[in-house]
Amino acid sequence: MGSTSSILSAFDVTGLSAPINAGMEQAKEARIQAGIVQNEANERADDMKSENEKFQAEQELSFLKAGVILDGSPLMVLNESARKGAEDVANVRRSGYSKADALRRGGRRALLGGITQGIQTGIGRGMSLMSMGAGAGGAKGTKGTKASAPNRSMKSFGSGTGQQLSTGY
Repeated sequence: MGSTSSILSAFDVTGLSAPINAGMEQAKEARIQAGIVQNEANERADDMKSENEKFQAEQELSFLKAGVILDGSPLMVLNESARKGAEDVANVRRSGYSKADALRRGGRRALLGGITQGIQTGIGRGMSLMSMGAGAGGAKGTKGTKASAPNRSMKSFGSGTGQQLSTGY
């Protein structure tokens, strides 16, 4: 974290750290929320598992009190109840993990967006400073005239005609 904070403090001079800090804060909040969602899902799944085990024990007891031997159809009923209960528990856990993962991905997107915005801000400020310096005769070789960027163009890909496509630079 030390190197990250020293990099961000260097960006503070130009004000570039604000979008990066915002992205980092959103990513941190997303990780916290993801942990909460995942813990809640695990708690619900654990509660369901306990309820299912209790229900299965009650079913067995009911069969035994009625004098039913736990073989054949009654055993199939108990096994099917256990299978469905385990499936429901697994679905609750899977849903929680999926929601938590979506939150984490959103946090990573926010972090990358903050970094990208910081870089774009830096480039914009750098270009602005360069054009101000060039317009005032500060750039070498301009002799006080306004500097202009060279007209760049690129070939149109896929046309095979060699036509030039202006990029606006």
